[in-house]
Amino acid sequence: SSKFVTAEVRILCLCEGDGRKSSRFHRPPMSKWNSASRRKAIRENNKKFDSTMSQDTEGPKVLPGCLQSRMEELAKQIEDVRNQEELLRQQAASRLEQAGRLGKEVSSMAAELSQNKN
Repeated sequence: SSKFVTAEVRILCLCEGDGRKSSRFHRPPMSKWNSASRRKAIRENNKKFDSTMSQDTEGPKVLPGCLQSRMEELAKQIEDVRNQEELLRQQAASRLEQAGRLGKEVSSMAAELSQNKN
């Protein structure tokens, strides 16, 4: 019914009241890293970053703090990727070594079976 839908929309949008009442359709974000507020903050930060750039002859002007924090963020991401890559390389080397040992075991077992048949 229309009254019910209207009431649920008001609760979901927090259009009235102090927000203590919650809709039965409300769901918390699946991840704090992908919440709507985080996406909105990223969009606003990108807009702010874009608005700080100017198109004059001296080249783009950027607020030093904004650029520095972005560079630090990128450096941290690169470091995390490198650490993850090193971990994956170590795991791959370990599994390759294990596969080699298992291959030798299989070969020796096959040779034993061949000798036992004769």
